[in-house]
Amino acid sequence: MPGANVEQTVKSLQRLREPIIFCKALSRSCETTSVRTDSSVPTPLSEHELFQKFVYKIALVCDNQLSPDSITAVSVMEDDDVYWFLFACNKVTHEGGSLVAEHIISLLRVVRDGASQDVSSTVMRHKMLERILLFNRPNVQRYIKWMIYWASDLWDAADQALGKDAQLRERICKVVSCVYISDLDQSTDEEYLESCFASFRAMGLFLKGLKTFPSGPFGKKSSWGELKHCFSRLHAYRDAANCIADAATRWPNLFEHFKVHHVPSSRPKSLPTGKRSYTSHDIVGRMSNDSSEIRVLREKAASFLRCGLDEAIEQEAKKAKSLNVHCEVLLEDWIAHSPEAKRLSFFRGGQGWKYIGASKPTCRLCKYYFAAKRSDIALRPSHENLYTNWLFPESHGSKNTPQGRQWQTTLNSFMQMIRDDAIRMLNERTAHWKKHDSNTYATPSVRSIPSEAALIAPGYGRKQRVLVSLPSRAKVAVIKEEDMEEGGVKLK
Repeated sequence: MPGANVEQTVKSLQRLREPIIFCKALSRSCETTSVRTDSSVPTPLSEHELFQKFVYKIALVCDNQLSPDSITAVSVMEDDDVYWFLFACNKVTHEGGSLVAEHIISLLRVVRDGASQDVSSTVMRHKMLERILLFNRPNVQRYIKWMIYWASDLWDAADQALGKDAQLRERICKVVSCVYISDLDQSTDEEYLESCFASFRAMGLFLKGLKTFPSGPFGKKSSWGELKHCFSRLHAYRDAANCIADAATRWPNLFEHFKVHHVPSSRPKSLPTGKRSYTSHDIVGRMSNDSSEIRVLREKAASFLRCGLDEAIEQEAKKAKSLNVHCEVLLEDWIAHSPEAKRLSFFRGGQGWKYIGASKPTCRLCKYYFAAKRSDIALRPSHENLYTNWLFPESHGSKNTPQGRQWQTTLNSFMQMIRDDAIRMLNERTAHWKKHDSNTYATPSVRSIPSEAALIAPGYGRKQRVLVSLPSRAKVAVIKEEDMEEGGVKLK
C-alpha cells in the first residue's frame, strides 16, 4: 500500500509564515519614504514578448473584482487537435470559474467570427472592448469614479500652477464633467458603455499633446499620482482589446480550434485557532542554526522594538484567516502533475515560449517558488510584495518517493530564500512599500478616498454640480487596494 502524500503540518506552516510575517511587520513599522520613478524607455517588443503580453492581457480582463480573490493567471498549451487556454484564479468558486471561462471563450469567438465574416478590424476591436468593459464593470465603474474624484480634487485645490495653465485647467474640467457619475451605478449596460467611452474621450483630450504627466509643482502631488493610476487602469482595458485583436494576425491558429480549461482554486487552508505568541525574539531565533548569528540578529531586531515591531508582527499574524495557493502556482502545479496535462505542450515551448501570465505582476513568494523549483516557465516581472495568506502547494507523493523528495527540497529552498530576505532586511535596516500592485503606477501615495465626496464641476460641461456618495476604498474593494491581503509589502 503506497504511503500517504507528504502534508504540511501545523508546525511547518507556522515556520513558513514566520519570516513572511516578520518581513512585513519590519517594513510597516519602520517605513521609509521612497518615490518610485519609471525611467525605462519603451522599446519595440519582440514576437516572444508580444505573445507574453497577449497572455497576461487575457488574464487582466478576467480579473473583474478589486480583490486578490479574482487575480487570474493564464497559459497557452496545445495537443494534436486544439490549443488549450488554461486559467486559474486565486480564490473563485466553480460557478465563478465557469463565468470566467465563458468570458474567455466569448473574446476568442469575437476574433474567430470576425475573421470568418470579414468584419473590419475597427468593428471587431470595438465589440471586444464592449465585452471586456461589461465583464469588468465593477472595477471600471470604481476607476471612473475615482478618476473624477481626483480630477475634482485638483480643481478644488485652486493651485497657482494649474491656474496659470488655462489649457491644463480646461483639460481637468473635461475629466471632471465627462459623465453623470451619480447615475453610473443604476445605469443600463448601454448607458454604462456610453459613460466608459465618454471617459476614454476625456482621457484622450487630457493626454493629447502632453509630453509628461503633470506632477510635482502642479497642485497636490498625490492627487496627480492617483489620477494617473486611474488613467492607466482604464487604458489597460482598451489596450487589452487591441492586444488580443493583434494576436489574431500573428497567430491566427490560436483562435480557430481552442479549448478553455479552468484549473480550480485550492481549498482554503484554515490557520490553527490556538493562542500563539509571535515575537521578533522568537522568530529570529528560528532563522539560523548558528547561535552567534542568532545573537547578533536578535540584537538588531531589538533595536526595532521602539518602532512597534512586535505589535506589528502580532497584527500581521492575525490578518490572514486562511491560506490559498496563488494562481501562477496553481497552473504550474496542474501542468506538472495533472494526468490530463501529460499530453500537452506549451505553445512554441521548444522556442522558449513557456509562459504563465497573470493579471497582476508576480508576487515575491511566487517568484521564489518557481526559482526553488528551478522552473523554466517564464512569469511576469515581480512587484516584490509579500502576502501572509500565501500557501505552498501540497505534495503529490509520499515522503520516500521522487515526488515527495522533490517537494521537500523545493520547500526547504523556498524557506531559505524568505529567511535570507528577513536577515538582509535586518542588516540593511530599511524597507520600502508600494501602494498599488500594478506596474502602471509610478507615484506612491498615502491618501485614501474619503467615505463621501462632493464632486463639484465648474459652471460648464455636462453638469453643474453633482453630489456623489462615494464609498471608501475599504468598502468598495472589501479590502483597501493599497492593503490587498491582504496586503503586500515591497522589499528592496
